[in-house]
Amino acid sequence: MRDAQTFAVVFVGLGNMGLPMASNLMTHGHRLVGVDLDPAKQAAAQQVGITATDSIDAAIAEISQAPAGDPLQAPAGDPLQAPAGDPRKSKVGDPRQAKAGDPQQLVVMTSLPGPREVEGMKDLLDGLPAQGVWIDLSTCRQDTGVRLGEWARAKQCAFIDAPITGGAEGAKAGTLIVMAAGDEAAVRQIQPLLDAIGSKTYFLGANGAGYVAKMAQVMLCYLHTQALAEALMLAQSGGTNVHHMLEIIQQSTGASYVANQYGPKLLDRSFDPSFDLGLAHKDLAVARALATSLNLDLPITEKVEGIYADAVAAFGADAPHLIAVQMLEQANQQPLGE
Repeated sequence: MRDAQTFAVVFVGLGNMGLPMASNLMTHGHRLVGVDLDPAKQAAAQQVGITATDSIDAAIAEISQAPAGDPLQAPAGDPLQAPAGDPRKSKVGDPRQAKAGDPQQLVVMTSLPGPREVEGMKDLLDGLPAQGVWIDLSTCRQDTGVRLGEWARAKQCAFIDAPITGGAEGAKAGTLIVMAAGDEAAVRQIQPLLDAIGSKTYFLGANGAGYVAKMAQVMLCYLHTQALAEALMLAQSGGTNVHHMLEIIQQSTGASYVANQYGPKLLDRSFDPSFDLGLAHKDLAVARALATSLNLDLPITEKVEGIYADAVAAFGADAPHLIAVQMLEQANQQPLGE
């Protein structure tokens, strides 16, 4: 499946979400080089045919040398020999002057852990050429989106905050929902890239609006997870078969993605290792900070953010995110599903 208009893409962040998104972009005919500091993630990208490096400068150079119109394929067994070192110490050069409407326009896409990493990318992309576009798919703060939008406009570039939702399975299937914000003309221009990773794009307005939508959505996800765990705990403690209870919820007014996708992983004790607990807590902390800046009182969010903070202290940031329900289990001295 090849898009009519293709782009030259440097994709930064090849984790559980980033790698399948990058793979889908290549499937749609876009030329792409991936960037990640983790050698294991670089190797995983190489295994699916994506050239990968730990240097943004190397990625820009590689994408500039590839034949126009021909998606970059990493040579089997010959990973890109990139300069050693942390890419945060290098700046992007100006390998080509992209023009609006150029089918091989340079676009940088980032899928990063949080605000600190996103903010740090600004220095890396200081040399982004005029008409270049930076699309950030991460969960981040509203004020970060506003600042990066102003920074990009001053450089005659475009910054689009375009966080996504749909989970790792949506990233693999190319069915993510994209929440895009920034210059509307720029969003329309790079729409083929968003269509390659998602099934629907919502344009939400000025920079920062996409991040706000993502915070509201993901906040509800974590609140719902805790509510589901409490419902299952009540049923189990009262003598109802908890597996039957989950099936009832999945067919009731309480039905949801959380019940369908996370419920079974709570009961089988796998706790969904596709997403880290520390990242979940970061998302909640960002949402709570936004609420504070807006003078909002969100008591349930405050409570759940505290639960996730305690869970990180107990189990570590790298633990699977659903393990946070063990705080409820410990308080009630019984595990769910047993």
